[in-house]
Amino acid sequence: MIPDPSVQPSKAAATNIRYGIVALCMAMSVLLYLDRFSLSPATDSILRELALTKEQFGRTYFAFFFAYALLQVPAGWLSDRFGARGTLTLYVVGWSLATVALGLAGGLMAIVLVRLALGVSQAGAYPAAASLLKRWIPAAGRGRANMCVAMGGRIGGLVAFFATPLLMLLVGQWLGWETGRWRVVFVLYGSLGFVWAALFW
Repeated sequence: MIPDPSVQPSKAAATNIRYGIVALCMAMSVLLYLDRFSLSPATDSILRELALTKEQFGRTYFAFFFAYALLQVPAGWLSDRFGARGTLTLYVVGWSLATVALGLAGGLMAIVLVRLALGVSQAGAYPAAASLLKRWIPAAGRGRANMCVAMGGRIGGLVAFFATPLLMLLVGQWLGWETGRWRVVFVLYGSLGFVWAALFW
């Protein structure tokens, strides 16, 4: 839970709060990249099960990057206008819902719309996190804090590429499923964002 910054805590408590904020922002970054890049290692299974071509599937990537690039500046403004705590929570819940919805998608159009929603939701995450760190972290430590958040993204990307195929394999072994394994993985990934939001709020 992020406390009200207008209330001045003791020095030790403030230090602990700052560590907590950096840790939560880093975890947010892990989830952001995990949910963004987990589609790639699951692509072959999705194409096969939904009878899609790679050319058709390319639209899903375009949808994400179009929304992400278009809305970064407006989403950052919203964070400044309405506060980083609320908007960052909203962004994470939004893209977590999109990730869960990806696991329920029944065709190309559904995946395109879900990826569009993912881009919209993730566009403001880093601006909101930067605003939060600027408010809570002293200037001397802000560079290290930002580096931790950036590192979280790299970790999330690696986890997405290595954990997704492994989890799909385990789902098949545990549940005996030949198809739909990727659906379970996306629902699991999306659920992690709700846990994060509960801890952050």
